[in-house]
Amino acid sequence: LFAGKVAGDAMRPTLALNDAGDAVVAWMQWSDGKFGISSARFVSATQTWAPPESLAVQDNGTAWDPHAGISSQGDITVGWRQRDGTHDSAWARRYNATSEAWGDATPLETEDLGDAESPFIAVDDQGRAFAVWTQFDGTRTSLYANVYR
Repeated sequence: LFAGKVAGDAMRPTLALNDAGDAVVAWMQWSDGKFGISSARFVSATQTWAPPESLAVQDNGTAWDPHAGISSQGDITVGWRQRDGTHDSAWARRYNATSEAWGDATPLETEDLGDAESPFIAVDDQGRAFAVWTQFDGTRTSLYANVYR
């Protein structure tokens, strides 16, 4: 395995790669009776994988559908959906390559309309992240977007 064996089942990996050869992989990881989101970075300059990081909000419910994007400078955004007990919400977390640190997990959507599903992340060369997802409003499922950064 790329970053060593992980405890519990790992499912639904997503991979993003930039022109410099840096990469990010994110996946669903079983732990403590629910799925969370984990991620690991490949640093092309050192040809090594950083240790996996847990990204999802641990106090919330199961998280799934991860999607990752990476800029040419190595800034990363990972999005996912996560159950809060009532609805599935779209969440994201950013990694800043300059500070070499993950920011806090934040919601992509703030309206409590209904279940958000399948967040998709794209990151441009300046590190700006864009997110799209579908969300049910009680009547129909619609497409939503957010300039996340």
